[in-house]
Amino acid sequence: MSTRHRLLALGTAALLAGACSDNPAGLDEHDDGHDDQLIVTLTLSEDHLHTLNAITFEVSVVDGHGDVVTDFESLEVEYLREDGGNTWRGIDMVLHTNHFEGEHTFGSSGEYHLRVSALRHGETVPEVIYEAPDHYEVARAHFEVGHVRIEFESFPGHMHEGEEATLRFWVLEEGAPIVGLDSEIQCEESGGAVENHPGTEIEPGVYEAVHTFGEAGEFHAGIEFLDHHGETVSGDFHMHISHGH
Repeated sequence: MSTRHRLLALGTAALLAGACSDNPAGLDEHDDGHDDQLIVTLTLSEDHLHTLNAITFEVSVVDGHGDVVTDFESLEVEYLREDGGNTWRGIDMVLHTNHFEGEHTFGSSGEYHLRVSALRHGETVPEVIYEAPDHYEVARAHFEVGHVRIEFESFPGHMHEGEEATLRFWVLEEGAPIVGLDSEIQCEESGGAVENHPGTEIEPGVYEAVHTFGEAGEFHAGIEFLDHHGETVSGDFHMHISHGH
């Protein structure tokens, strides 16, 4: 479990003066009965993050007196992929007595920045009350069968019914790519429809196929091949296909 916390003061002035510092700023008290000095703690359910694995995020907030603060109109954990532009995306958090919880499954690997934003009662614009000082690394989903390690990622990472995506598999043995495999990439839709594609080796040990999703729901993407030891290797990854919009 990964936990990070920070001391921060709410308010526009605090954001401008202290967003990059752990030092609190002294501001006047608000009418909600809490002082402006907040200690925000962000906890993740996993120390090592992987795509396709549901991660639980937990946020707790206390003021400078140690009193729990939950009286926000809304609160989100936001994430930004380092090489994915400048659009922050939010994870809705639900209040659980004295803290907030939310769940998210990353569809794309890479380095992510995390922050927490909150909307106070009577306000119209959320304020960033926490920014993680370090990035979080999200690795590709993988499994190991015998001496073979298979990693998987789809492009794009978030998929909708009716859309097309590239399903890509990295096949390795003791860290080295296994080249020249005659592979089959197997796709199973939530309703049970199955479509198989020949795997194309786009670079050493990396095999892919393009698939169009027929329906929303649970989707299985698998690969099967005969390795160089004469053994049949197979396995699949589960992901969610969203409704079109």
